[in-house]
Amino acid sequence: MVEAFAAGTPVVPSRIGAPAEFVEQGRTGRLFAAGRPGALVEQVTLLLSDPRQLSEMRRRARSEIEAKYTMAHNYVMLREIYLPTCARGSILLDAVSRVDRPLQSAEERC
Repeated sequence: MVEAFAAGTPVVPSRIGAPAEFVEQGRTGRLFAAGRPGALVEQVTLLLSDPRQLSEMRRRARSEIEAKYTMAHNYVMLREIYLPTCARGSILLDAVSRVDRPLQSAEERC
């Protein structure tokens, strides 16, 4: 879905799991009840039947990605994941440090 939104493409996923949390009904896509093929057809038909709304959904989908997935934001998220692991001295980093010079701190490792 991230890729679709980045391309400015609204999506039509089922209401099960993460897609339901990611898509805003009628704003960035359309949701349908899982196990109901007729509901999928209905939502796709609604999406394609109003070119103005479709254009607005495209704009919103792209804007959502631009706001949430900047390089700076991704850097902060990855750093929050990896820095604690580095501080604990993960096996991978220990192996790397043996190959190269010993690293002085978790900050330097990451």
